[in-house]
Amino acid sequence: PRSTLFPYTTLFRSLLYMDGMPYLRVTSPPIDAEQRRRLAGELTDLVVRLLTPPPGRGRPSAEDLRARTTVQLTPYDPDGFCIGGAMMADSGGRDVTVEFSDWGLSLRRQKVIARELTDGLARLLDVEDVDAVNVRFHRYRPRDFAVGGVLLAQRIPVAARVAKLLAR
Repeated sequence: PRSTLFPYTTLFRSLLYMDGMPYLRVTSPPIDAEQRRRLAGELTDLVVRLLTPPPGRGRPSAEDLRARTTVQLTPYDPDGFCIGGAMMADSGGRDVTVEFSDWGLSLRRQKVIARELTDGLARLLDVEDVDAVNVRFHRYRPRDFAVGGVLLAQRIPVAARVAKLLAR
């Protein structure tokens, strides 16, 4: 009966949201300091909006997720970056790549995040051709990432890691 399974399904869902630490690395043409601040803030807002789970016991709040989201902005030199054998400085193109790392996004969530990040970056960086915005996802296992010298695998219960794998 549903009443018997309810506590387990609630636990399963809450485990899916534990201890995510989104990391975005954006590689783009150089931008000024004010634009970098705005871009970092808007990307953080976007990630928080997309990844904040519905309220529930054991789930991170939007504030928790915001505090754990990292955005690294890395400019490239248009005279040292080539696509198809053409220097970006010569072609006038604007290529943008964002690498998104987290420890367990489903394919469905990756599709939504890719679409939202592409649209957001194209708008924020004035990229006319959305095909010039690339999104690369990096999944990592909790044993492959440490915070404060402690592996995430040590911080996250085994049940949470199993729940993440099953949710894919």
